[in-house]
Amino acid sequence: MDIHHQLILRILDEELHKAPVEDPEAILDVGTGTGAWAIDMADRWPRAKVTGIDLRCVRRACSFRGGVLTGRGAV
Repeated sequence: MDIHHQLILRILDEELHKAPVEDPEAILDVGTGTGAWAIDMADRWPRAKVTGIDLRCVRRACSFRGGVLTGRGAV
């Protein structure tokens, strides 16, 4: 799944999103999978509260609770 994330980043010219976002307070990643996008968004927008939701934890080093990965800044 991280390979898919890297492929999409290349397709999007290394941009994490195409939405006109300036200073988000909250970011939601539905179907977060490994959490790569949520973690990258947390790095990009350190003041935003990033929430990643999935049915199960794919990444062993993550701290999902009830299928939700949350954090401020680098997760």
